[in-house]
Amino acid sequence: MTDSGKAQEIPWVDISRFHIHAELTEILQRLARDYPTLAALESIGKSHEDRDIWLMTLTNQATGPADEKPAMYIDGNIHAGEVTGCNVALHTIDMLLHGYGSDAEITELLDTRTFYIHRPACPAGWRGTVPDNAADAALIGAPVALV
Repeated sequence: MTDSGKAQEIPWVDISRFHIHAELTEILQRLARDYPTLAALESIGKSHEDRDIWLMTLTNQATGPADEKPAMYIDGNIHAGEVTGCNVALHTIDMLLHGYGSDAEITELLDTRTFYIHRPACPAGWRGTVPDNAADAALIGAPVALV
């Protein structure tokens, strides 16, 4: 809520570009913070470069524990070059969270199901495709062709 008492508009995730690991971490942490009753973020391990491997769990916690509901697992990518899968995972998270309460089907899904969304499985290898340093920044911010 804002100072005026109006609901704050939570920005949608920008999937028109690829994001580096630090940006993905910030996005996932923001969504978990902004939707505390629907989203839980946990690191399920570390890469060999000590990067967190994130798992986002989506469900309405008020209607029951995540592990007691039928579930769907979505893997954003396993291999380093599968960068578009990460954006699909981000868009799915974003669509489910933003749609809750305004879209009846999404609301029913999160009330009765759990979504485990994992991206990327190999953050160290993925970095070679979407680099973290400015010297190799040609891909950072590169538009994604939406056809």
